[in-house]
Amino acid sequence: MRDYSKENFYKKYLRFYDYINIIVGYRKGVIYDFKSKKAFEINKEISYLLAKLFNGQCTGKQIAEKIRGGLEKYRVLHLENKIDTFLSWLLQGNIIETQKNRFKKKRVRNNLFEKERLLGRGRTSNPRSILIETTSKCNFYCPHCYLNITGRNHYVHTLPLNILTRAFGELNRLEVKDIQFTGGEPFLREDLDKVIINAKKYRFKIYITSNGSIISKEMLRLIKDSDIKIQITLYGMNPKAYRLVSNDAKVFYRIIDTIYRILSLNSRNLSLAMPLMTPVISEIPKFIKFCKGNNIRYSFGRIFKFGRAAKNWNQISPSDKQIESLRIGIKEIISESKKVIFYKKSLKFPKTKDCIEIEQNTSFIDRACNSRAMAILADGTVTPCSFLRDKQFQVGNIFQNSIKKIWFSSKNLNFRKFNVDSVDICSKCEYKYICGGECPAAAYGECGDIYSPYPYCQIYPSIIRSYYDQRR
Repeated sequence: MRDYSKENFYKKYLRFYDYINIIVGYRKGVIYDFKSKKAFEINKEISYLLAKLFNGQCTGKQIAEKIRGGLEKYRVLHLENKIDTFLSWLLQGNIIETQKNRFKKKRVRNNLFEKERLLGRGRTSNPRSILIETTSKCNFYCPHCYLNITGRNHYVHTLPLNILTRAFGELNRLEVKDIQFTGGEPFLREDLDKVIINAKKYRFKIYITSNGSIISKEMLRLIKDSDIKIQITLYGMNPKAYRLVSNDAKVFYRIIDTIYRILSLNSRNLSLAMPLMTPVISEIPKFIKFCKGNNIRYSFGRIFKFGRAAKNWNQISPSDKQIESLRIGIKEIISESKKVIFYKKSLKFPKTKDCIEIEQNTSFIDRACNSRAMAILADGTVTPCSFLRDKQFQVGNIFQNSIKKIWFSSKNLNFRKFNVDSVDICSKCEYKYICGGECPAAAYGECGDIYSPYPYCQIYPSIIRSYYDQRR
């Protein structure tokens, strides 16, 4: 049985385990335990001292004395009597290890990638998920659409069936698991059933995003038989709201009918989404009530400043005040930082009950977007993300090169290396491995630079607002 007494660890040399990392941030410090997937908020000054002291060259007593000196420097002497309790907690929580003699080598702090490999969760070479824009044709004219379309009669790109069939074979050899079909409106393709049948030969998990307005009964049966997950985006909960995106307001009734048909076939494969934009923001409480009443998974999406959305930005972008009033009104968390729970309680000092665990349901991440994903656009262009369509982000074209060659190209590898530490402001945040820096495409849409912080950050909004004010 381990001895956690003060006398025991005061005489021994201490250092952090390999799977522990401490980040000193703007207001707090966070201890990351990559083994148990837990994170703990602690006092910023103490976290700074710990990060400097636990190198395997100091005993528990020496560390405690240095912390006391640091408390005097930072003028937080009222925490002095809690040092022993805190060190005991670190030992009991398997955050620090002890040894009678000095550790032979001073350990170099590993970065996140090394820690992930240490735990067997390192990145592999091949892609995992692919977004395929089957066609750029659409029967709606949404003001927030990120496609760079100038009018209803724009030139339409559609990926030919033979090219898609060849791509499925290549993706299978690269061990891709998930494929998402999107558009435009994918159900405008007359041969979408053949596309799905060819894709299912390789046992991909298939996802389709749609506006739900033109899904036939035959396609609904195919969706059920093929176990396809489908997400339908709604733009309101009444016909009048649909005048925003279509000349035919009665399309709303067809969409609701389609939703009920899918529910009768396989409710677990359906999810609904609604964009957070000014014209429909008043419809969100009704949307939530509808989803909960029918036991449907739902989500909200921020609109980004691309394509048509950039032209209509002043009319469709909701203000922070609108988002906040909506959050209060429906008592739902509408935040890009859902993984972090914020406590009003002030952390006085990290003893056991003051080291508040941050709720964490997934592994820690160094980037919010998937580094093992890419998008194939309707004209064959391949990009790391469907939002990032400018020439500087285009890594190839499937009409000219194989997907394998494109994936392993130096340009694509450079984009895959992008992570939260690539963004200066985010790299200094104590919660960076929880949110992962969120969406770099949103930052690019806001100021033309993917190395800028996420513009809708809910953790430190004042810092982000100040950053973008200086850039304007």
